[in-house]
Amino acid sequence: MDHSKTKEALPDTEQPTARWAGSSRRQFLKTSAIATAAGALLGKRSFAAARPIKIGYVSPETGMLAAFGETDNFVVSEFRKSVAGGVMAGGTQRPIEVLVRDSQSSSNRAAQVAAELIKSDKVDLMLAAGTPDTVNPVADQCEINGVPCVSSDTPWQAYFFGRGGDPEKGFNWTYHFCFGLDFVSEIFANQQSGRRSLAE
Repeated sequence: MDHSKTKEALPDTEQPTARWAGSSRRQFLKTSAIATAAGALLGKRSFAAARPIKIGYVSPETGMLAAFGETDNFVVSEFRKSVAGGVMAGGTQRPIEVLVRDSQSSSNRAAQVAAELIKSDKVDLMLAAGTPDTVNPVADQCEINGVPCVSSDTPWQAYFFGRGGDPEKGFNWTYHFCFGLDFVSEIFANQQSGRRSLAE
C-alpha cells in the first residue's frame, strides 16, 4: 500500500483540525457549565450578603424622662419580628437592623449617640421620640448630616420652633408627627370644665 497517496488523500491539516474542533466544542461546553455554576453561586452570595437597611432609634430609656421610653423594648421587639425576613428593596431582599440608643434624658447625650449612629453605624433612617430634650438634638444632627429622620412624642411647636424652624422653608431631612400644644391646652380646658360641671 502506498502510504504517500494516503497522506495526499487525507492532508495533515484535515485531521488535526477535526480533532481540535471536537476538543473546542467540549471545552466550550465545560467552560459554559463552570461559568453558569459560578454565576449561580455568585448570585446566591450576593443575595446573602445584601447590605442591611439600618434604622437608628434614640429615646430616653433612663433618667428623668424614662417614662417616655417605657414601651420601647416591646414595640422594637415586635417590629423586629415583623421584618425578620427582610424587605424587598432595589430588587433584593434586604435585612433590617434596628440600633437602639438611650439618650439618658440628656440633650447632649442624644446629640452624641445620634452623631455616632450617623457617622459610625451609617444608618439609613433615624427615629426619635420622647420630649424635645431627645427629639430636637437628634433631628438637628440628621438635618446637618443629610439623614432622613422621623420623630414623634413631642408637641410640634416645641419641635419646629424650638429648632429655629421657618414656616416658609421648613426642613430638608427631618419630619415630625405629633399633636400640638393648642390641642393639649384644649384638653385641659375641657377637663376643668367637666370638673366644674360635676362639682355643681
